[in-house]
Amino acid sequence: MTPGRVVLVGCGTWGRNWLRTILSCPESELVAVVDPNPTALEAVGQAAAAAGRPKPLLLSEPGALLARRANFEGAVIAAPIASHASLTAAILAAGRHVLVEKPLATSSVEAASLDRTARRQGLALVVGHTFLYSAGAQALRDLLESGSLGELRFVSSERANFGRFGPSFGPLWELAVHDLALLLWWFGVRGEAGPIRTVSCLLGPSRTRPEDFAQLALGLEPPLQAFVWCTWRAPEKIRRTLVAGLAGQAIYEETGEGPRVTVYVNAAGSPSASPGPAPDGGPGPYPTARTLPLTPRPDGLDNLGLEYRDWLSAWDGRHIPRASAGLAVEVVRVLEAAERSVALGGRTVRLARGSSS
Repeated sequence: MTPGRVVLVGCGTWGRNWLRTILSCPESELVAVVDPNPTALEAVGQAAAAAGRPKPLLLSEPGALLARRANFEGAVIAAPIASHASLTAAILAAGRHVLVEKPLATSSVEAASLDRTARRQGLALVVGHTFLYSAGAQALRDLLESGSLGELRFVSSERANFGRFGPSFGPLWELAVHDLALLLWWFGVRGEAGPIRTVSCLLGPSRTRPEDFAQLALGLEPPLQAFVWCTWRAPEKIRRTLVAGLAGQAIYEETGEGPRVTVYVNAAGSPSASPGPAPDGGPGPYPTARTLPLTPRPDGLDNLGLEYRDWLSAWDGRHIPRASAGLAVEVVRVLEAAERSVALGGRTVRLARGSSS
């Protein structure tokens, strides 16, 4: 099989991870890299040589890819958020497949248009929601589909980090976007509407940009609710989700040692049982815990490697990638609703039924 010819647009902090991923994949050939920073381009040549791969064409402007009629079949876009939609549109218009970093666009109208264009032209459009490829996220999805937690009552996600964002985007678009993608994948984007029905959001403090934190409350199929808290001012990295049901609970974590899913079965062992006080008035019986085994990764691939190969596999039009554009459109719809809620002082906003596409 002839390796797919791929270009990389953007080789900054996150783009370097995609560079490593592309160079390590024998099913593709890196033919060009675009970045306005000469130092970043110089490092590309060194990385290619270290990987034993040919040096790609180095360009400073994305327009040069199409102006030079570069011979490539797909593009990985790791450029700033504000440029995602325009770059994706240009490359799709040229008849090439696209893997673009999240979010797909900053408006659901743009995102839905890109999705329609890709489907109409038979092109693979995948979005960098890389946590969908975590073995822990997959294990939790399998657990939820088994129904072993009983009737689900709430989901609580916490995502904290210490870092800096650009002048226009903050924890809602940079951090909460991960949890929204996971919620949509776990609970399904069904037919013409996603599972998230209502959104309320607070950002704070509003006088700073980007904001210090984002707090979301999401209404799903009653009685299920989800809560997302994220901040970039924490002294430690936290990626943790609790799913609580009447028969048990599960905690999914991304730790320094890798993903982990711990399941807690209520002592009563009945889907209808609720924890309660002991006869003497003290704490009720605590759930028993077990850690779920995780499916080994093929060839030891990380999340990016799995997503990249998922995208390549979708080029023939017969495979639906996990991080599909359809899911990404719904993520942007929820983010837009969250911003509307912020503008209304945190009031609940109802998502319109029916897809924006």
